[in-house]
Amino acid sequence: MPFSAERLLGLRWDAKRLTQQDLQDLSGVDRSQIAKYEIGKSQPAGDTVVKLAEALEVTTDYLYGRGFEGLDVRGAAAQMAYAIFAADESLPYQQRERCGRALSHAEAPRTTNAWRAFSQMVDLVIGPPGSQGQLELVRGKPRPRHQKRR
Repeated sequence: MPFSAERLLGLRWDAKRLTQQDLQDLSGVDRSQIAKYEIGKSQPAGDTVVKLAEALEVTTDYLYGRGFEGLDVRGAAAQMAYAIFAADESLPYQQRERCGRALSHAEAPRTTNAWRAFSQMVDLVIGPPGSQGQLELVRGKPRPRHQKRR
């Protein structure tokens, strides 16, 4: 199966919002080559596909057009980034599992760093795994009831 120029462009721009220069910086693949791959003018070698896949946090199979049929590029990017995030055993299982519930959302995180940030936000709002899930963003003395809000 040939390399999918459409998936590369979709991942880079639609899903990850990266410029060609950003992808060059992340992958080490020359920007002009990335441009040729995206328009189908050139096919990357296997080692280049690996570099691009690692930089975009996807599988090489995905860049060859295999897998994630039925998902748009954003959904596929979210699924693959979550898989990397969920493999991080330094995070409690409950924390990884409850973040996974967001996968069906159209704006689910599309990078592992975004999943980590989302996980921290979830902890801030409902507390760490195993907590009672009470919302308490600001700790301190409660304001007297008779004091007006500003």
